[in-house]
Amino acid sequence: MKKKLTQLTTLCFMTALMLVLGCTKGPERPSDLPKLFPCTITVTQEGQPLPESGVFLESVDSSAKYKSSSGITNTEGVVSFRTFGFDGVPAGKYKIVVRKTAEEGGVQQETSPNVFQMINTKTYSLVKKEFSSAATSPLEIEIKETPNTQTVDVGAAVRDLVRTNSP
Repeated sequence: MKKKLTQLTTLCFMTALMLVLGCTKGPERPSDLPKLFPCTITVTQEGQPLPESGVFLESVDSSAKYKSSSGITNTEGVVSFRTFGFDGVPAGKYKIVVRKTAEEGGVQQETSPNVFQMINTKTYSLVKKEFSSAATSPLEIEIKETPNTQTVDVGAAVRDLVRTNSP
């Protein structure tokens, strides 16, 4: 009796697991999303990998429906791009935008009961301003069906104050 109960419990557990796994799907791909091609870019600063920076590909084609792809560099400065949550980038020409910031200081202050906010923080950009906008970035890439890899350097390290969060 105990063996049959264990088998029945195992069968129920496996059935429930299959139902759960079968019912969980990833995001549905939009029907108008064009074919996506793999793209990896290595970002360096003064010749060294730039980890944990946000990298964006902004289409130069104003009529493109999916105008932007993005990713974050790993410890080696390498980023693989996603578009609308899917791996890859539609074919076309893009401006490369690179952003990296750091926060300094700050004190946690209760602004209302059980609500806290960091105040007196300073946010710094660690990449030259010209690379932070598609309008000013000199970096470009053309995505084609072939492997799309490129290395870009964002020049000298900077520490430009972007904002101060004061009370």
